[in-house]
Amino acid sequence: MEWKLRIEWEHPRCIACLGSKRLSHEHVIPDSLGGIFTSRILYRECNSRFGS
Repeated sequence: MEWKLRIEWEHPRCIACLGSKRLSHEHVIPDSLGGIFTSRILYRECNSRFGS
């Protein structure tokens, strides 16, 4: 059985750059490590800088 957990983020700003563009669903624990937690806390561009 596969399951996912989503952490809700109430704030409209990215935690990395504090910008206020549209946030995307990202893995809190990287997908490459089997991450099942996702949250809307980063922009896709900021998340891409962290890599896997």
